[in-house]
Amino acid sequence: MAEDAHEEFPEHPGYAEATALYRAARAAGRDRRDAYRDAAERAASEHGPRSAPYAASLYYLATHLDEEGASRDATGLWHQLYSVECERFGPRHSETAGTLNNLGLHHERLGETDEMEVFLRWSIAVSRFVGEPTLRAEGNLGKVLAGYRDDRRALAVMERAAREGAAEARGEVLHSRAVCFARVGEAQAARGAFEEAIRLLDEAGSARQLCNALHNRALFLQRHLGASEEVRQAFEEAAAEERARFGVSRSLYVTERERVRFLLRAERWAEAEERARAALELPAVDGSEWHREQLERLLRGAARRDEAARPAPPEPIAPPDPAVAQLEVIWAALSGSPEVRLGTAERLFERAALVGPAARRLYAERWVEAAVEVGEGERARPLLGDEDAVVAAIVATRLEAWDWLEAWHERLLHRRFPLR
Repeated sequence: MAEDAHEEFPEHPGYAEATALYRAARAAGRDRRDAYRDAAERAASEHGPRSAPYAASLYYLATHLDEEGASRDATGLWHQLYSVECERFGPRHSETAGTLNNLGLHHERLGETDEMEVFLRWSIAVSRFVGEPTLRAEGNLGKVLAGYRDDRRALAVMERAAREGAAEARGEVLHSRAVCFARVGEAQAARGAFEEAIRLLDEAGSARQLCNALHNRALFLQRHLGASEEVRQAFEEAAAEERARFGVSRSLYVTERERVRFLLRAERWAEAEERARAALELPAVDGSEWHREQLERLLRGAARRDEAARPAPPEPIAPPDPAVAQLEVIWAALSGSPEVRLGTAERLFERAALVGPAARRLYAERWVEAAVEVGEGERARPLLGDEDAVVAAIVATRLEAWDWLEAWHERLLHRRFPLR
C-alpha cells in the first residue's frame, strides 16, 4: 500500500470532500497527521461543525491516530464524532451505532475493557432498536471477551450467534466457542463445537478460518487425549488442508512444527525424524526462519532418540473453577422454562458475588435475558444501580435504558476531560 493511501467510502456523503481536503493538505507539504488535522479544520470552517465532511474528517483523523499508536490523542476525537453523529442523525441510528462500535474498539486499544464492552453492547442495542441484524456484532463481542479469557460470558454472548445466521459466521463463532469450552474444562462440548465449526467453515468455503480451526482442534485433542492416534490424524489433516489451500506458508510451518513436537512426545522417533526432514525440505517463506530453526533442533533430537529433546507435555485441560462449576451445575439443573430460568438467575446473581465480578456479569446477563423473554424486563431494572458499570450496562442495553447510557457517557467524558 502506498504511504499516502487511506480508506475511502464513496457511498457515504462527506468522505469524498474530506479526502479532497486531506490530499490538498498533503500536496501543500503537510505530514499525514497534520494533513488530517488541517482537513478537519477546513471541513468545519467551510461546511460547518455538524456537516458530513467534518464528521468524515474526524473519522479519518481518529483512525489515523489509532493506527499509528497515538490512541490517547484520539479519544476526544471519537467522542466528538459520536456527538456530531447524534446531532446529524439522532442517537438511535445505524450511523451512530457504527460510531459506538468504533468507540468500543478504540477503548480496547487503550486496554480499557469495561468501557469497550459498554460501547460494544450499546452499539448492538442501537442496531437492534433500528431493526438491523445484530448476530455478527454479538459474535464479535463474544470473541473479544474470549480474547480476554472471560470464557463463560463469551459463551453466553455467542450462544444465539452460534445457532443462527450464515454458515461462515456460525462456523467462526463455534470455533471461538470451542476454544472457550476447552479453557473452562468442558472437553466434550469443545470437541462437538470444533467438529461443527469445521463442517460449517468447509461448507462455506472459508479456507483460512477452516485451517485455523483444524490446527486448534489438533492442539485441543493433544491436551485432551495425549499421545493417541486420533491426535496424530488431526495434525495430519490440519497440515494437509493448509498445504492444499495455501501451499507453503508460515501457517504450514507452525502446524508441521507442532506435529513434530507431538510425535516426539509420543516417542514416535522415526516418524518425527521423517516429518522434520520433510518440513525442512519445504522452501523458506516470509516468517518461516524461526520455525525452521525449531524444526532443525527437533530433528537433531529425533535423530539421536534423545529423551532430553522430547518437548514437555502440554498442560492438560484444567478442571473448571469449583465455585463457578457449582453455580453452573445449579443453573443447568434449574433452567428449564424461561420463568424458572429467571428465578434461578436472580438467586445465582446474589451467590455470584462470592465468586467474582465475571460471575456476577454472567448471571446479570442471564437474569435480564430471561426477564425480557417472559415479558418482565422490569424485574432486572434494579441492576441499573449496580456499582459495576458493566453489570448495569448489560441491563441498560437490553432494556433500552437510553438515559442510563447517556448519563454514563457524560460521567466518562467528565472524568477524561474535566474542563469540558
